[in-house]
Order: sequence, then structure tokens, then C-alpha cells
Amino acid sequence: MIRNATHGDSTAIAQLLYRGYSFNYRHRDFYTPRWIEAQFEAGHVVSTVAEADGQVIGHHALLLDAPGEAAESGVAVIDRAWRGLGLFDRLFEHTVERARGLGLPALYGRATCAHVHSQRSECKHGYRETALPLGGSPPAMAQAQTGEADGHTERGANLISYLALGAAAPRALHLPAPYADDLRYLYGHLGLALGDPDAAAEPRPVPDDVELEGEDGTARLWLSGDHDHHALERVLRGDGRLADVVYADDDLTVLADATVDALRESGFFLSGLLHAARGGRDWLRLQRPQAPTQTAGLHLEGETGQWLLERVLADRATVS
Repeated sequence: MIRNATHGDSTAIAQLLYRGYSFNYRHRDFYTPRWIEAQFEAGHVVSTVAEADGQVIGHHALLLDAPGEAAESGVAVIDRAWRGLGLFDRLFEHTVERARGLGLPALYGRATCAHVHSQRSECKHGYRETALPLGGSPPAMAQAQTGEADGHTERGANLISYLALGAAAPRALHLPAPYADDLRYLYGHLGLALGDPDAAAEPRPVPDDVELEGEDGTARLWLSGDHDHHALERVLRGDGRLADVVYADDDLTVLADATVDALRESGFFLSGLLHAARGGRDWLRLQRPQAPTQTAGLHLEGETGQWLLERVLADRATVS
């Protein structure tokens, strides 16, 4: 049976995640039943479970941020004894229908590149690839996803895919020159139209420093409007140096060519496109791995995934 999760499922969800990933899953808060219950109560997590004989045997969730922003679909796990029976697809379909009912602008997923199973499921449900963050998974999680016994020393890659929900107006964006063609391709792949840039658009407030994701070793830097190279370097020499990977997300609503040039001077290269992210705006993601990161032997399903890998590696070769 596929059904909406309730507060009473929180312990079973945490135990299911542990059986599937040990303590290596990215969203570690899901190992804490009280946290799950609090997120259910606040409306920040909307979970679906599969149940058989009174036991929770599968889980899939929506992770909601602010109104008007895309929600992440994920935290997917099926009990090993029940895999291969189509439960993941049924959970996925239920999750997408709940997202439509909530009026969300889009969904996105972060699929591992250790195998193609979750990528295939996302593609089957209409998701389209838009970004390839290298180093998105810590070595232990990459090992859990491959099922290999040998210890991983490299961080694994993720493939970000989006499902646009409902009709969307043409996106009024400024496309930075180094990535304009890449972004046009990705918008076409996502099925979204581009409009003329809005000269009156204002930068939006963003954190002044990097946001450290301590649980997975990554850091995120939001940038809206132009920043010079020296200002960025001051930020990156602070908490940014503590992360295994830094992702820089640049607001496409406002002109920011100087920011993109400064990021490239600091060693950042292409990752891809984030749709309806912070403030409902679209963002160009650049990346700078600072720890050993897997680039060989990645498993990517479909032509666009392969194209992203080729473009990411080609762009990496052009930065200092």
C-alpha cells in the first residue's frame, strides 16, 4: 500500500534509512524521528511510504523551502527484500501528485552517478537534467550507493534534474557570456522559454558568507549582482576553505558578468542550472572541488547527462 506518511511512521522511516545507507545518507536529520515529526508538523517535509503487513518498506519525500521555490524530491529508500518490484515508481508518482496539489513551481532531484537507477526513474517521470555537481556525495555515501566493499577515497558526483510543474512565463534572464549557449540548451531541454532581460531587476538579499553543509562536506555561496575578484577571494579564504567542494550559485535575474569572470579567476567552472531556487529565481551553478573527486567511471543516463559531463570537464580545463 502506498500512502501519506504520518507522525507515527517517523521511527520506521529512520530505521529504513539506516538499513539502506547505514549513517552515510546526506540528509542525516532523517535518522532522528523527533526531527522528522517536527518537520511534518511544520510542513517542511511531506513524505510518502510503502507499507506491507504493517511494516514500512519504502519511503520518498518532498523537502520544501520557501513559497514559490522548487522542492527537492528524494530521501528515497526501499527495503532490500522489496526491491525490483516497482515500488519506487509508485512512491514517485504519489510524490509528484502531492507536489502538484501543493502548487509548487517545480521539483528537483539529486540522483547519484554511481548507478543510473534513480536517474531513470526521474527521467521516466518527466524530470530533465540541468546540472552535474561534482563531489556532491561524501566518499562513504558514494560507497554505500555502489554497494562495493572497498573504501572510497573520492567524493561521488550527483545529477540534478528538474520537473517544471504547470505553465511558466518566459524567464527574463541575463545569460553570462561564457555560459549563454549552455544555458539556452538547458532551458530548451527543460521546456522553458527565455524572454528579454529585465533591466530594472534588482539583486536580491543573499548571505554574505558561504553556507557550510557540515553533514556532507560542501559549502554554498549565493551571489546576486556583480562582485569583484578580491571580495570573492576574501570570502573563499574564510569558511569556504573548510569545505571539500564549494558551489557558487549566481542569480541570472540580474546582470553579473563580472561576478562570473571573478569566479572563473578563482577556479570555478560549470556545474549547470538551478531553476526556481532561492527567491523563485533561476541561478547558474559553478563549482570548485577542493578534495579528491570522481570524474572517471561516472554512470549517466541519456544524451544530456553525457553532454553535461563533457561540458563540465571541458570548462574545468579552461580555469586556473
